[in-house]
Amino acid sequence: MSKDKHPITDALLDQLLANYQKPEDLIGVDGLLKQLTKNLSTATATCATRMWSIC
Repeated sequence: MSKDKHPITDALLDQLLANYQKPEDLIGVDGLLKQLTKNLSTATATCATRMWSIC
């Protein structure tokens, strides 16, 4: 995937990391990476479902 296709801006990173205080905030059980993974998985599943319903 090209960086140009889905740019992640510094502003977005700043917003995502605004409450970062310790490593657990990023990689812990309820950390940012876990939340992002869950939300991206849900979004892609929803998109796939919509694509199948169009066919």
